[in-house]
Amino acid sequence: SPASPPPAGPIAVIGASRGTGLQCVLYLAKRKLPCRAVARDPAACEKAVSAALSPALQQYVTYVRADVTKPKTLSPAVRGCAGAIFAATAPAGWRLPFASDLEDTPP
Repeated sequence: SPASPPPAGPIAVIGASRGTGLQCVLYLAKRKLPCRAVARDPAACEKAVSAALSPALQQYVTYVRADVTKPKTLSPAVRGCAGAIFAATAPAGWRLPFASDLEDTPP
């Protein structure tokens, strides 16, 4: 069967610095699929990706700063993406605010 066309935009990986999120970024880049690594510390994420991928594959990854404990940062970080993989963790005891907690929480 014919291969599926690539997505219309990059795939966002939220929580891309380590663990499952980093593995998702590496998986997408190795398949030459554009991805956006979303992390609290994009420099640390880029360092981890650079250590694991050749320069030819690193071109498929872009980096954006966002923090799941700050919901206002997420919408701009994933804008224009064809999809998202949520692989982030947060400190123990933290919870995502309810919609009533924030007036401008992204849908």
